[in-house]
Amino acid sequence: MTKEIITSIKEKKLIDDVIYLDYIEEQINKYNLHDFINGVLLTTDDISGFDNKSGILYFNPDMITWTLINKDVPDIDLLVSNKERKTNTIKEANLANLYNLFVLRHEIQHVIQDKMINTPTDSLLRNVLIKDTNSLMIDTKFFKNFYYQKYHDRFYNEYNANIIAYKEVLDNIEKLNEIELDPLIKKINIVVAKYLLYCYSDINNAKKYSTPIKNMYKLNEHLVKRSKEHDIEIVDEVQYSKFNKDTKPNKDIDRIIYGLTINSSTYDYIKKVSKGKIKTLNLFKQIKN
Repeated sequence: MTKEIITSIKEKKLIDDVIYLDYIEEQINKYNLHDFINGVLLTTDDISGFDNKSGILYFNPDMITWTLINKDVPDIDLLVSNKERKTNTIKEANLANLYNLFVLRHEIQHVIQDKMINTPTDSLLRNVLIKDTNSLMIDTKFFKNFYYQKYHDRFYNEYNANIIAYKEVLDNIEKLNEIELDPLIKKINIVVAKYLLYCYSDINNAKKYSTPIKNMYKLNEHLVKRSKEHDIEIVDEVQYSKFNKDTKPNKDIDRIIYGLTINSSTYDYIKKVSKGKIKTLNLFKQIKN
């Protein structure tokens, strides 16, 4: 994070919109994304997002006060009160600051994904990202984004972008050692833990354990069958098993980033954080298995 952003967070002041541009530039340089981002547009009328066709990254610093699209999916903006939404004012500046940093890092991850997809390599992760993108294209063509709206966080690209954003921002915030931030950060960790539990539940049965990568395959299969596009390959269980076997991350934190199976002890730990039984400033740091 830039010095200006760190100063704003420590002083509990809203980060100036222009300062976010410096953060974006910092991220572009860090991940060498100059060839994939053609511009950044600040907006108050549209949602934040990355358009990979135009290469434009859109950012709305006021989006946190917008009405929730899907209240069933745990998200940081759930911490915003109805009164704050109606008045378009945030009582706690750092809630908006951290939310915006999560959003920006999420969108930067989409650019990184786009770079990976367009860089020819024999990578299973790249293949999964391509399959997921194809699923979204099916939805756009046949269902006008109905499934994307309903199952937004079940699409692998979105899950991956969220996890990377949560982890990186929490890692950076932890380094500030600001005791006054503790209550807010602990609340955010509870939301992130709930989000993980949501993503590790079966897409067809919320009470059943599954994995984000497997849910993505189920969604892909459903979209292909519904669209009757027989020339599009369905990602099947064999491909899932191959990805799970060949990726071979040793630590659960890496397996979470990939959306693969995790140890029962890690899952139980996440459940305890989600219920506030374990209060932490960075739930990812304590996942070591």
